[in-house]
Amino acid sequence: MIFVADEIDSSENMKYLPSNVVIARTMLNINKSKWNNFSLKYNLIEFYTAVKPYSFLYLFENTHYDKEVSYYRPNKLGRVA
Repeated sequence: MIFVADEIDSSENMKYLPSNVVIARTMLNINKSKWNNFSLKYNLIEFYTAVKPYSFLYLFENTHYDKEVSYYRPNKLGRVA
């Protein structure tokens, strides 16, 4: 499952995403005020870090992913040549 912190502007665009992609803002139960605070307060890496605990909680409570979960930091992925 991949959590994407971008917001999708319409349900029409959602149909182009793979089924394992989750739009964080709509699925993670983060209220709009907190989400906006995160997005204005933090740079991109810090923003993803702030959203991470909500992503893990969602996985543990709503899926069968209760034992093994991996998190890949967007600034630490190496370039594949």
